Amino acid sequence: MPAEGAPEAEAEAAAAAVEAPAWWSTEGSPGGAEIEAEVAGARLSAQASEATPDPRAAFHQRLFALLLRYKTLRGHGFHAAIAPAVWRVLTSRLGVGFEAFASPLNCYLPTFGSGFSDVDGAFGSSGSFFRLKPAQLASGSCACNPPFVHAILDAAAARVEELLAAAAAADAPLSFAFVMPGWKETRAHASLSASPFLRRARADPLRASPYDTVVFVLQTERGSRKWPADGRFEAELRAAFAASLAPRLDAWVAAKRSKDFATADKIRDELKAAGVIADKARPVPRKAIEKRAASKGADDEKRPPKRGRAE
Repeated sequence: MPAEGAPEAEAEAAAAAVEAPAWWSTEGSPGGAEIEAEVAGARLSAQASEATPDPRAAFHQRLFALLLRYKTLRGHGFHAAIAPAVWRVLTSRLGVGFEAFASPLNCYLPTFGSGFSDVDGAFGSSGSFFRLKPAQLASGSCACNPPFVHAILDAAAARVEELLAAAAAADAPLSFAFVMPGWKETRAHASLSASPFLRRARADPLRASPYDTVVFVLQTERGSRKWPADGRFEAELRAAFAASLAPRLDAWVAAKRSKDFATADKIRDELKAAGVIADKARPVPRKAIEKRAASKGADDEKRPPKRGRAE
C-alpha cells in the first residue's frame, strides 16, 4: 500500500522534470511565473493520470489544454503559414524535414518546434527552437518561418547563424530556408542578407501585401552541394507562392459576384491576416467601375428630388 502523500510527491517530481514553457522565449532561463504555471500543469497532469486511466479521457484532456492555450492568444496575423504548394517545393528540392516554428494545429511536417512544450509535446513538438540542443540540429534541412515579431525574427536569425557556423566547423550538411517579411529595418534581414552562408535570396513580387515575402536559403558548403538552391528551385518556388495565393482570391471574387458578402468578408479577413490586401491583389476592373457609376447616375435621375421644408 503506498504511503500517505505519495501522489503529491509524484506530482512534485513530475513538475521538476518538465521544462518550463516559453512563448518563443529567447532567454536562457524561465521566469518565476512560467515555473509556477509549469508546476501547476505537472500537478494537474499527475492528478489526471491518477483519476482517469482511460487513454481516451487523457487524450481529450490534453487536447483541451492545447486548444485552450492557443485560444488565449486571441488573435491572428503574427504568423503567416507556408502554403502546401510552397512546402512541396521545399521538401522536394531542399529536402526540408524539420519546421523550426509551428504548432500541432498548423504543422506540415511531423517533426517541428513550437512555443508551448508543456501542451504541444504530447502532439509531437520538439520544443522551442531556441532551446533545442545543438546536437539536435547538427545537420539536416530545416524551414524557419518565425512569428512576425522583430525580436523573435532577430533572435531566430542569430540562432540560425550560430547553428550554421557550428555545422560548418564540423563539415556537416545543414540548410535553412528562412521565411520572413521584407522588413529591411530588422537586424534579421540585415544579418541574413550579409551572411557568408547565404546561397539564394528572393522577394516575392507576386504577393500583393504591405510587404514582400523574403526567402533566404542559408547552407553550409556540404549542405549547398546536397540541396542546391539553384535557378530551377527559385522558379518553382515563385510559381508555388503564386499558385497558393490565387485560389483564395478566386473564391473571394466568386463570393462577391454571387453577393455572398458574409463569405467574401471572411475570406478578405483571412487574406488580410496573411498580409494580403484583396482589393489590391484583385482590383475591380475599370469597366465594372464605370458600369456601377452609370447605374448609380441613372438611379439618381429616377429618384424624385427631396422636398425642402416650407418657409
